[in-house]
Amino acid sequence: MPQFDTSTFISQIFWLAICLGMVIFCYVRIFIPKFNQTIEKRLSKIRYDLDQAEHMQEQATLLLERSQKKIEDAHRQVEQHLKETLDDLELKKKIQLTHIDDELADGLKAMEKSFERQQLQLQESMEPLAKDSLNQILTHIISKPSKLLSAASDTTSDDKAKKKVSRVTH
Repeated sequence: MPQFDTSTFISQIFWLAICLGMVIFCYVRIFIPKFNQTIEKRLSKIRYDLDQAEHMQEQATLLLERSQKKIEDAHRQVEQHLKETLDDLELKKKIQLTHIDDELADGLKAMEKSFERQQLQLQESMEPLAKDSLNQILTHIISKPSKLLSAASDTTSDDKAKKKVSRVTH
């Protein structure tokens, strides 16, 4: 094998050193700076993205706090509106109940007056019927109804004056 020939060792070492030097030179002058630039660009991009993410996180936190505050304000406004509405409805209910009570009291008074009138009319209409019934009873019992009839008339007119119609109250 020619590479193991001892007479060519020096030339092989020479060319090995030259090739190795060129490779190292290329690495040091060309490849390593490009790798460093790429790594620095990536790191700067990562730092920028992290800064942006942190900034967006702060904005999101601020927006969340604002939205929570708005929600709390809206809840308070709704509660206040509901309270006002319930108070208003309660007041309207009381007014309507008072109005209904007044109407019922007026209706009850009118019915009492009507009942009293009807009671008086009934008593007045019962008087001739009572006289007639008494007259018939007396005719059957006694042979002289004229004397007793006049006495009965006197007693019914006295009773009528004495009787007072009691007023019904509720």
